[in-house]
This record gives sequence, C-alpha cells and structure tokens, in this order.
Amino acid sequence: MEKTFDLKVFIGGQNWGDKISPLLVEWISGVKPNLIEIRGGADASKSNLNFLTVGSILDYCDKNSVVWGSGFIREGDDFKFAAPQKVCAVRGPLSRKRLLELGVECPEIFGDPALLFPRYYKPKILSHKEIGIVPHFVDLDVGWVRERLEDPTVRVIDINGDPFEVVDQICSCEKIFSSSLHGLIIADAYGVKSNWIKLSEGVWGDGYKFRDYFLSVGRKEAEPKLIKEDTKLKELVDDFSDYEINIDLDKLLAACPFRR
Repeated sequence: MEKTFDLKVFIGGQNWGDKISPLLVEWISGVKPNLIEIRGGADASKSNLNFLTVGSILDYCDKNSVVWGSGFIREGDDFKFAAPQKVCAVRGPLSRKRLLELGVECPEIFGDPALLFPRYYKPKILSHKEIGIVPHFVDLDVGWVRERLEDPTVRVIDINGDPFEVVDQICSCEKIFSSSLHGLIIADAYGVKSNWIKLSEGVWGDGYKFRDYFLSVGRKEAEPKLIKEDTKLKELVDDFSDYEINIDLDKLLAACPFRR
C-alpha cells in the first residue's frame, strides 16, 4: 500500500463500529488511514480511491469506493452517490443480493471485519457478571435498561464507550443480551454467548442488518426477543438460544484490499 490511503467513515461517529474501523484498518495494513467524511461523496476525497469497511454504510459508496465487509442497513437501499468501483467482500448474503439487483458484481465472501478484532486485541477480564446488556445507543435511556443499572448481577454496557473497554466488558460476562448489532458481533468474535433483543422501535432497518449478519455466520436466530416493561431477566436466561457461529475468517482477511 501507499504511505496512506483514504478510509470513508462518519467523522466524529460515536458508536463502536465507527471507532474501530480506523484501528482495524491500521492493524491490518500497517498504514494509518486518512479519514474522509463518508457523507461527502466522491468530492470529499482528492484521491481516485477510497475504502469502506465496518458498518451499515454500503449506501454511502461513490464511484471511487472499494468495499470490504460493509453492508446495507435496510431492504431496498440504493446508493446515495454512485455504485462502487469494486466490492471485495460484504457483511452478509442479503447485502450481496441487493448489490446484484443493482448490477454490481460481488463475490460470495462474507463477514463483518469486526469479527477479526480478536486477532489484534486481547481483552482485559474484569469482575465476572452473569449477564451483560448492550443497548443500541438509541436504547440507552429506555426505562427497562435504566432499571437494570441497579442490579449487581448485571453489567449494562455503553456501546458508545471506549472501544477497548466495551470489548473488555462484554468478555467479562457469561451471557450477552444486545439490541446493538456490534454488541452481538463482539460477543461472537470472542466466543461469548449472546442473544438479540428489541428494546424499542428506534433501531433503523427493521432488523435487516441483523439478519444479514446472522446469515453470514450461520445463526438461525432471525427475530429478536421483545423486551417489555415487565420482562424479567430470568425469562431471558431461561429462554436463551444457544448457537455456534460458522464463518471462514481467513477467507475474509485474504480478500482485504489493503492487507500488507
């Protein structure tokens, strides 16, 4: 690779995926990327090449974009600017299906690049908790979540926090219940059992990005567990859906266009 290259991200983005994308790219490439505002289209970069990686950002491609591991956020999404120059991998089969419908070539190589995080970061194990709850950032103020803050057996994890501390906290729990996709992906990456929950109507996309990801790793869990005001933690634990993920991460990494 060149001394640097352009990576399209939400500049100042606070969620976990926004924060780890530049870190992961630098670890894999050995190069500190030049961050370009993703909402600016092709005009945001002076280069004729930019990369998109972690997140539901595939609709922000432009004519100079090369995609590795991104996905769409909802069914029927289209490009805000233009079709990408090349697609090396996507998050899951639903995103690939949509690309093909839009006339864009896409290999059958799947995976959210965040699944590779354990190859570069070993978590610090904190005090053990039986249950970890990872709300999507739009769910942080949901009453059910706030009530769990008082439970000493539960760890409520802010997905907007320091990216390494988020990993540490998830890895220090026996089971994770998450309305954040990356809460589930972190858990899967590090071998922590997790289930998808729905805390509100605030998460965009009607579950599309979750199902896209689940298909990429062989998870059969297609619908979230609905959380009501009176839902007890014991109900979630008793109804916990166990599973194992199945994905070829070496294939995903081999398809990386900026791998050193």
